[in-house]
Amino acid sequence: MSAFDGLRGAVRTAGELAGRARDPGFIANARRTLLPLPLVDRPARPPGPVFPSSRARPALALRDKHVAVAGGAGGGRTVALIGVARAFEEARVEPALVSACSGSVLWASMWAAGLSAREMADFSLSWRPQDYLGIQWVRAPRAAIAAARGFSGIAKGRALESLFDRRLWHMTAGETEFPLRTLVFNLSRRRLETFGSEQTPDLRLGELARIAMARPNEAVRVEGNLYVDGGRIEAQPATRLMIDRVDHVFALDVSGRGDVRGDDRLTPIEPFDDLMSSGMDLYDLFIDRRRWPDCMLAGYRAGRDALAPFTRSPVQKRTSNARKASGK
Repeated sequence: MSAFDGLRGAVRTAGELAGRARDPGFIANARRTLLPLPLVDRPARPPGPVFPSSRARPALALRDKHVAVAGGAGGGRTVALIGVARAFEEARVEPALVSACSGSVLWASMWAAGLSAREMADFSLSWRPQDYLGIQWVRAPRAAIAAARGFSGIAKGRALESLFDRRLWHMTAGETEFPLRTLVFNLSRRRLETFGSEQTPDLRLGELARIAMARPNEAVRVEGNLYVDGGRIEAQPATRLMIDRVDHVFALDVSGRGDVRGDDRLTPIEPFDDLMSSGMDLYDLFIDRRRWPDCMLAGYRAGRDALAPFTRSPVQKRTSNARKASGK
């Protein structure tokens, strides 16, 4: 990233932060998350269903095909991957592989572990600040100061790892329902690597989630090397999937840039049109989850639209084209 890009990103983040500060709920929500007050901030009510009633939309053209899904970087908006999982459930398609980086690793690991989209949504929306921030009331001011300096240093890796271990039964990457792959950066050797079901089968999904959230000052040691999120180097793992032996790749792009461009073997899933401020990703992921249900629904709708062309089998498509050519 050039200095100009960094400056432009900082300006965009400052503008978005100023815009959100005009929302009366913004400050109250940040205070409630970072500085929970005993007896004042009661536990939130359990969330209601996020998705509409399930409807079968079989993707007949993908039957018996090896289909991969890629989830890119993008902070809290990567929760849209849960909606994509719901669309795949309705399409009766189970991925042969899910590849992810950064925030999307959280949802990809749940999906690969065998959770349904509804279970993923319920689990994510039930998180409490102490579950993933690792803060207590007496330590909250320190977290608030860290947030004011740019939302860095908020997420506590061990707390997040423990949260995932408890919910995903201490499952390892080699025990998932279907293969999972994550993109990581080896700080010790300065190179991108992949972890997951095939590469690191003994690593727990909680450990992969922790690495996906790790910044350089929170690097996770694995077999003598230090690892952090690979999404800062390569924000979209879809390009790496194209060299694999898969029949089709669906790539979730939440950046709003339209970075993923489709071809015969790749279909982009783009739930959002607006450009995301990368500097707000930690805030959207750990502090303000009010938009998550809408993000999940956006991912569901975009995933459903991306799968729609595959709801007819190749035979049906040829028959339909032949009838049109004959004028019948």
